[in-house]
Amino acid sequence: MRNLPPQFEEQSSEFADPAPNIVDARALTDESRDWSVGSAVTVIVTTGLVVVATFFVLGAIHINGAQATTPRDDFTSIVWRSGVAGLVGCLAVAVLQLISQRRRDAGAAIRLRALAEQNAALAVETRRVLDALVSFAGLLTPEGVLLEANQSALRAGGIHPADVIGKPLWETYWCSFSEDAKAIVRAAVARASKGESQRFDMLVRMANDRMMLIDFVLQPLYDESGAITKLVASGLDLTERQTTQSALRDKDQMLARITDSLPGIVCTLRLDTDGRFVAEYVSSGSLRLIGLDPSLWLSDMSQFYRRLSGDQRAEFDRLIKKSAGELSVLLTDLKVLDSQGAGRWLRVRGAPTGAAGGSII
Repeated sequence: MRNLPPQFEEQSSEFADPAPNIVDARALTDESRDWSVGSAVTVIVTTGLVVVATFFVLGAIHINGAQATTPRDDFTSIVWRSGVAGLVGCLAVAVLQLISQRRRDAGAAIRLRALAEQNAALAVETRRVLDALVSFAGLLTPEGVLLEANQSALRAGGIHPADVIGKPLWETYWCSFSEDAKAIVRAAVARASKGESQRFDMLVRMANDRMMLIDFVLQPLYDESGAITKLVASGLDLTERQTTQSALRDKDQMLARITDSLPGIVCTLRLDTDGRFVAEYVSSGSLRLIGLDPSLWLSDMSQFYRRLSGDQRAEFDRLIKKSAGELSVLLTDLKVLDSQGAGRWLRVRGAPTGAAGGSII
């Protein structure tokens, strides 16, 4: 594993234990319940006020002259009948309001069920997407607690969801094998939770304690308001890339040993589309035969041209460009000056081939 980068030095931030950040419909239920209680209180208070008002109104009528023409018993009967009528009317209003509230509650329950079904469908779809990925993938809270892990990651680790879900990522089986690994992941989570995407190579532990190098990526996920709601973690197995790179290095080393054992100079030149030659490889024969260090060729091709006389320099440049343009074999003799200024004749042979981007090798 590469050395711990400075930006991933262990940070002292502490994280709270968050609950999973999912769509929550409890607010809808609480709102409905609060409205129902408030409505019932309103109905009761309204009923009382109407009854009291009825008594006061009828009492005022009586005081203003109704007593002169109406016997007291009849007046009392009218008051009670009016009060009962008002009470019945208020109760009827209360019943109608309760029926209306029942209908609103039924509508809220339907919306609640629909929301729950949407959440369930979204969870299933998220799981399908994660499990369809070839790479390792997981979903975290902004604090780094693992909410989901796809089957690729679980199978590679030889573990079950219950072994890792609900734990901080740095405490899971994959990352908890060393304090350095835990510090790297903890620091990456702290930075990603602030909106900084993270990407680096790191070692993780897989089944049977086998170590694997992965390309680790941690991306923040935002909601409509711009707040970070999740972190998306992913990893790509770099074992094949490591194997390929190792094989290429072995081949390069073998080629270098072969070319260094040859009596001449072996080099690879690239003619870019701008007409400039660049040396990509020069064998150690350059140092033995003409005293020119291969590294000088690689940094500046003109170092070789300076070892040619003026006429030969122009002729060689014409021939090599003609060979590259026609993809024809180059065959010529050159007198090259060594480090002591003595001339040395070399037979030059080249076989050009097309390369990516339009260049010629």
